[in-house]
Parts: sequence; C-alpha cells; structure tokens
Amino acid sequence: MDIQGLFSIDGKIALVTGGSRGIGEMIVAGFLANGAKVYIASRKADACEVYLGELDRSVRGRVHSIAR
Repeated sequence: MDIQGLFSIDGKIALVTGGSRGIGEMIVAGFLANGAKVYIASRKADACEVYLGELDRSVRGRVHSIAR
C-alpha cells in the first residue's frame, strides 16, 4: 500500500474557513506546502488580502480568498 499516495493532497482543492489568521492560517500554509489549491473563506476581506500578500510568490496562483 502506498501511504504517501493514499494521504496526498497534491492537486486537490481545499476550502479553509477562517483561514486568514491563527490556526486557519497554519492549515492554509500546510495545504499549500503539500500541493493543494486553497480557497480561504473569511468575513474580513482586508485580513484575507493582507495574508495573501504575505505568502510566497510561488504559491500565489494556488490560493484565493472568498470574503463576505
């Protein structure tokens, strides 16, 4: 059994609610580091934009924000 393949998130899409700070921010970073495309849902659009600006350029095409 290929354990790496079984639990791989490479190429998957993830939605992280509250992903612009705290634990959610760490989850977003972990998903991005392991190859997922990530959507961050938050009530605070400005917090999302600040966090997206802090991310490394190499992942910016794989992370998007959804604010309400």
